Amino acid sequence: MTRATLAALAFLVTLLPVSAQVASPDEIVRRTTERRAVEAVIWGMPVVNYDLMLQQMLSKTSGKVNQVIYWGRPLDWRNQTLTPNPDTLYFMTFLDTREVGPIVIEVPAAGPDGSLNANFVNLWQQPLEDAGLLGVDKGAGLKLVVLPPDHAGKVPDGYTTLRPQTHGSYALIRSNLASHGDADVARSVAYGKRIRVYPLSQAAKPPSTVFTDVKDVLFDSTIRYDGSFFEGLNRIVQDEPWFERDRAMIDALKSLGIEKGKPFAPAPETRQALAAGIQEAETVLAARYDAGLPPYFPGTRWTYPAPLDLLQAAADNFAAPDSYPVDARGLAYHYAYIGIKRLGAGQFYLISIKDKDGQDYDGGTTYRLTVPPDAPVEQYWSVTAYDRQTHALIRNVDRASRASNAAEMQKNADGSVDIDFGPRPLAGREANWIPTDPTRKFELMFRLYAPTKALFEKAWTLPDVERVATAKPAKAQPDVAAPAGPGSQVPYPVRALTPAHADLARSAGVPALLANEAYVEALARVVYYWGYPAVDGFGRTNMWEIMKEKPGAMLGLLPGAPMNTTGCLADYISPSQRWVVTPNNDTVYGAGFANLAVEPAVIQTPVGAPQGHYWTIQIVDVFTNVVHQFGSASATPGGKFLLVGPDWQGATPDGFLGILRMPTNIAGVLPRSFAARSPEAKVRAVAVLDQIGMYPLSKDQPGPRRFDCQAAARNAVYPPGVTAQMIAADPDASRPQWVNPKTFWEDLARMLNANPTVGPSDTAMADQARTLIALRRSDPRYKALLDRAALASDAALHASSTYVQVGVDAGNGWQRQEGAGRWGTDWFSRAQATVIYIYVNDYREATYFIRGTDAKGTLLDGRHTYTMTFPKDALPPVDRSRGGFWSLTMYDKDNFMLPNPPNGRTNIGTVDLDANELRFAADGSLTLTLSREQPAGADERANWLPAPEGQFALIVRAYVPTSAVLAGVYQLPNVERR
Repeated sequence: MTRATLAALAFLVTLLPVSAQVASPDEIVRRTTERRAVEAVIWGMPVVNYDLMLQQMLSKTSGKVNQVIYWGRPLDWRNQTLTPNPDTLYFMTFLDTREVGPIVIEVPAAGPDGSLNANFVNLWQQPLEDAGLLGVDKGAGLKLVVLPPDHAGKVPDGYTTLRPQTHGSYALIRSNLASHGDADVARSVAYGKRIRVYPLSQAAKPPSTVFTDVKDVLFDSTIRYDGSFFEGLNRIVQDEPWFERDRAMIDALKSLGIEKGKPFAPAPETRQALAAGIQEAETVLAARYDAGLPPYFPGTRWTYPAPLDLLQAAADNFAAPDSYPVDARGLAYHYAYIGIKRLGAGQFYLISIKDKDGQDYDGGTTYRLTVPPDAPVEQYWSVTAYDRQTHALIRNVDRASRASNAAEMQKNADGSVDIDFGPRPLAGREANWIPTDPTRKFELMFRLYAPTKALFEKAWTLPDVERVATAKPAKAQPDVAAPAGPGSQVPYPVRALTPAHADLARSAGVPALLANEAYVEALARVVYYWGYPAVDGFGRTNMWEIMKEKPGAMLGLLPGAPMNTTGCLADYISPSQRWVVTPNNDTVYGAGFANLAVEPAVIQTPVGAPQGHYWTIQIVDVFTNVVHQFGSASATPGGKFLLVGPDWQGATPDGFLGILRMPTNIAGVLPRSFAARSPEAKVRAVAVLDQIGMYPLSKDQPGPRRFDCQAAARNAVYPPGVTAQMIAADPDASRPQWVNPKTFWEDLARMLNANPTVGPSDTAMADQARTLIALRRSDPRYKALLDRAALASDAALHASSTYVQVGVDAGNGWQRQEGAGRWGTDWFSRAQATVIYIYVNDYREATYFIRGTDAKGTLLDGRHTYTMTFPKDALPPVDRSRGGFWSLTMYDKDNFMLPNPPNGRTNIGTVDLDANELRFAADGSLTLTLSREQPAGADERANWLPAPEGQFALIVRAYVPTSAVLAGVYQLPNVERR
């Protein structure tokens, strides 16, 4: 054989594997669609960013287009827009010229009563003009007119013309604050209300501008990396003209189901590709952001606010023929909004996402920024902390920023200012402290309003942020207080509640005594509601003793496991159990509790979950706050995470995907895996659940662990003195009273001893609770008062915690608790949820609709028959591509399921749809029948949900809800009594 022949054969051999790996046509289409979805996300980021804010206004407030919404106080965390400024007052107007033609905006002149900075953009957030004290008018005031696309009419003299080339546009107007004091805030609000917005056609007699204060609204326009992104993008494509520069996207979007003049109804395989594409786009943008923007000061971690090519292009209205920085634009608008035409003239921004050592900012660590003296500003500077993942204000913290116009801030002798960031203030430094969430990363933005040339010449430099060495908090608080008296070691807050001269002559000390008692009683009620979930959750750690050997089924009914370990079931949770109120029967459960003061725990996520199969791991602190929620909804990667307590220090171990920090030592870990009502679906659910769970770090080994839910479910374990026969005869035989008001204060003390550190929203109340506990132990009179307060508070809590009256109106007689799972300082709602449906998921993971009455407001009762009719295509909207599902579940008056339903159903919904059990009417509607007695007709029996005798209640769960549910647009049908 010749050398040439050998060479040819070798070449042929190298080609063979390549030919064998050629993708199928379907696979090529899928890959192409996913890539186009990624590019559509990056290209469309500015308009979806705009649309999210617009939809929040339209769905959450009474504000409308061509009006003005405003925040009547400096922004707090309820404003979940991207990187907003908490040191000014925000006014926003969303404009639409389609119906009214040209629109006038009058900007008032600056003066002693106020000034503003305003930016006007089109819906692509392309800058149109800056106005106000540092804008084109230099504070003189002006009239702008916003013209529709292709407007050809003459504009009267005296107007500054803006041509957005889109129907939609908006303005962000900041009314400057002299301070955060009430008088200055009121003055700034009054000045901002001098803005006027009206159609040019009514300029001869302008109507009054409508202003809506939205300061108390949870206004969340953070980017949603789910299917709703493409719904927002479709709205823009339908409503707005194409820019010539973007016409290349027409066919690409068409392949994704977005085409002008047609409804957005992509096929299931396209939806899957969209879901994969948006997740990849999020990963791409996060990686680019993490890589960092160009440094502003050489050698520091402070960067420009956006990519330099974008800043140049935006200033030039994207006029350069050979430049169109779409990638840079997508990156910028995934963490910020609003374009500024003259960046640096009115304001300038610096961003820092890493500390001096190049490490991410950890909310559980304390840092310090020293702002040098003589900052180059004519107005003020400020620094703000944001959530690193959402790029919004950190949820549930009381303060997000510190600014040079805050009178209470402490300055150093040389005029510099030290700003601290961390989960708790350093002693004596509260005025200069910005709180962080110890469970999340954060990022910083430094603002300079009316910057001077020293900034741009870099004669003044902002140094990097450095870690501060702090002492670890004590592992436990003192458990016993000494009697009060002179020289006592009882803390001052306790002694302050026992007046020094309560026995003044002629009963002169009685008013002070009664006032103190009234204060203590009122405080005790609030502390009871605040601490109720934590006492409940801490009590459930008795699982550790019952299940001390290995995971199993407590009472043969519930998942249980030793400390820092999860157990799991192999089927739905038994309707006979009476330990956990209102569980679902859509998923197979796992459960376990960790004590992270003992050691960290490994959280394992599945590597083999089928596409579109729902699974989650809900991780809560001792107060039932959802701190981490992993799963199919958020496309969590498979692997291992390290769950650590608030005081843990260390680096991410090799082989782990990341650190999950908890604000308390005690954590609850709750895996779930969806199972339709068929044997095959349950096998699939358990196969996924076998890959999900928790175990101690000390037992970690290379590779994934199999949790073997079948074996755990067979291991039935009973508390001492309880048998299976007793449970069968009386399901309540071992039903615990998780919170006993008679022992509440002792139980609360034990919980606090085990959790000396709590999250930022609970820290202040933990201090108050410790004061009351010490007071109770030091004074018999106060012991009696506090014990009575606990009994009264418990009675009030349970009387109010019913499906008839918990939550806000969700339409057609249904109610919901907004912000569920992410409770923040809403302690009463958290306590009510503990009573009626403990361990609710993050509301973005699962939205719960509840009710206890029919359409006429009469209590639901099993003596009657009720129906719910969903019109065609009106079932609860959930994202099936990420595993979403819905269900209607029946509970008795004690919040438990019907133990032995005649048709085996405790709930009805996707579990039945996937098993092909339900029957739709000829018009496509679905009518569900709720009754104790079995219906006579075959169709009604197919759609029958059995009810118990007597009073009952309902929950509709929407897992992985779409934006229609989250925004409150979707409404369930009413429950009608026949």
